[in-house]
Amino acid sequence: MEALDGYILSLFRTENPVLNHTDFDKEGVWVCDLLNQDLDLANDYVKYKLTTFKSKMDKLDFLYSSRQCFIMAIEDMEVSLDPNSEFNYYRLLSNEDIRKRLERYKKALTKNEAAINYFIDCSNLECKDEANCFQLEKTKGKKIDLIRILNAIWELKFVELKNGQIPSKELFMKRAGEFFGADLLNYEIDLSQARNNTSVEANEKIFDEMKAIMKKGHYIEKKKA
Repeated sequence: MEALDGYILSLFRTENPVLNHTDFDKEGVWVCDLLNQDLDLANDYVKYKLTTFKSKMDKLDFLYSSRQCFIMAIEDMEVSLDPNSEFNYYRLLSNEDIRKRLERYKKALTKNEAAINYFIDCSNLECKDEANCFQLEKTKGKKIDLIRILNAIWELKFVELKNGQIPSKELFMKRAGEFFGADLLNYEIDLSQARNNTSVEANEKIFDEMKAIMKKGHYIEKKKA
């Protein structure tokens, strides 16, 4: 296993660390399930899992997946605590217990994002590229259209890691966002809101525009011929 440096050990420090990690290797064990029980238990799980991954890309993949779980759970808990909401995903818990769990999840999310920022730092990833020179054009709607396009690219499996594996959508969106100079970490929330708040036609518009561009180019080339 790979030893973790001081920053990560300090970030996920626990008062009473788990010495036997056998349960962490069992099928179906996941950080959010452990976080429902105890923050220290989840911290130990994260540290253990990070030592099992050889590459920093694998570490990031794990952290992005954890982050998405934290965000979705936090949203569900906040909805459940809203007295005007029709939904309650935690009916078996009292509001006080939901608030305590929500606090644990927010702390875990903060630690998780700090770890992500650490691992994507150029010095830690041995990054040799210069700072990205691109930024997303700021017209309203460009960001969600970019997310729609990138989502389709990932679903069609156009991209793979150098080891031949398919990257998680979280990692793909993060890297694509860095290239285009856009924060796409909340892509899933943005997509969900777009699907729920706009028509099918509005969500498909960017693809219709791309199709029209391809047709136009095809006709121009035929005329030249």
